[in-house]
Amino acid sequence: MSQWSSNKALLLLKVILPEFKELLSKIEQGGGYLDFSNKFFDAITEDGHCHWSQLYTDKAHLKSLFYMAISDPQKIKNPEQIQESFTPEYIQSLHESVEADALNPNTAKQVLLEANPAMYGDKYWGSLLNSSEEIDRNALNVILYFIVTQLSYYISVLSFGRSICDLVADAMKGDDEAFCNAVQIDKTVLFGIPYFQQRIARAQLGREPEFLHKVALSIEKPPLRRKLKYPLLMFVFAILDDDGLLEMPLAELMAVCEELGVYGSEFGVEDVDSLRLRRKYYRERTGRQIRI
Repeated sequence: MSQWSSNKALLLLKVILPEFKELLSKIEQGGGYLDFSNKFFDAITEDGHCHWSQLYTDKAHLKSLFYMAISDPQKIKNPEQIQESFTPEYIQSLHESVEADALNPNTAKQVLLEANPAMYGDKYWGSLLNSSEEIDRNALNVILYFIVTQLSYYISVLSFGRSICDLVADAMKGDDEAFCNAVQIDKTVLFGIPYFQQRIARAQLGREPEFLHKVALSIEKPPLRRKLKYPLLMFVFAILDDDGLLEMPLAELMAVCEELGVYGSEFGVEDVDSLRLRRKYYRERTGRQIRI
């Protein structure tokens, strides 16, 4: 594990973990669903489109949203600029611009605070989802294109052992099981990604009632399909695992857990042996076996 890879993962976790702690709590309370306020929903559908699911078609783009939020927050406020900006050269420049600050994770939070003080002040993002107050459009775009997509990405890892980007990619290759799993994670893929629209049309016109029934069941199911023990710790594991860092030596993983505050009886991690058991539990629940 390179020092830079470890720093990137810690940077991401330190910035989003306090916010996702609240969001995960709301999801559990909501039976596996996020519950948006009417004002939030009205703001989302103001222009008649839900653009964010298009980002699931390119993992590099989706995962670079974090760096965009830190290095170039003005762009993330404008949905149309997000996709237009994602050239290979721009993605590389984003990663390089963050590298200099990676040893100081507080820098990221400060940049986000300065870019959007209303978003990162005394309210967590999860509170804004249920707010009855007027919602700033810029703040809304940051939530949608940074928070909701990242949350869906890792909930998919926890639910199916694969990110929603991987599910969408497999679905577009003809894997109907991946199609249904992606729909379960985020229903907006059905009208946000052209292939999903085409597949539904083909099933309707081609008399595929069994497939349509499976899609209907996936629409009905909550994104987080299993109730997990220690959900915040599992979320940390999902981020580390997706970056190939979860198999770091247990002593190093323990230090990461302590630094992030996911340590103690509340998280089932009190020593190296209990940490080993929690990691084994994560592997069993997600089906993501150790890479040999």
